[in-house]
Amino acid sequence: MGNRTIVEFNHDLASEIDRDPEGFIRAVRNMLNSGVNDSESGKRDDLGRFGIRTSPTHHSSTKAEVALTTEGGYEFFRKRFS
Repeated sequence: MGNRTIVEFNHDLASEIDRDPEGFIRAVRNMLNSGVNDSESGKRDDLGRFGIRTSPTHHSSTKAEVALTTEGGYEFFRKRFS
């Protein structure tokens, strides 16, 4: 079964990983073991402490796309993940 999760790292909070490397590994392993969805706010909170946000975990057949735009609406990156 090919499940996927798109992950965003906030580099400003990377020092939190140094403060609690075991907690970071635990949070990532929990996400990898069973995914994340909107009803699992605890997992999202655990990841968020380390500057990580995710899409809901979805099957690889689901069309998923990331688009990056400026506040003014200029799109400078788009990537489909499927």
